[in-house]
Amino acid sequence: MTNEFACATRDSITVDVYDNASVGEFKFGKLQVFPNPTNNKFSIYLEGLNGNVDFILSDAFGKRIQAQTLYTSNGVISESIEVSSL
Repeated sequence: MTNEFACATRDSITVDVYDNASVGEFKFGKLQVFPNPTNNKFSIYLEGLNGNVDFILSDAFGKRIQAQTLYTSNGVISESIEVSSL
């Protein structure tokens, strides 16, 4: 995509999932992050979980810019993350 100055831009997302609760293999059924790109907020949908998730949003250099706990309901997380102030 290009902006009004004809400069090309590109967005990317890296999703790292760590299981800090046990030594066993970590499995989940489905992960969705949308919309991309976004200006104000994005949504995370994650199913097939047995517990809550610590969510950490980092910039391209690995600097933590936001962190929160996402809570499961019946093994599913469906959460909107506000990013308009970043």
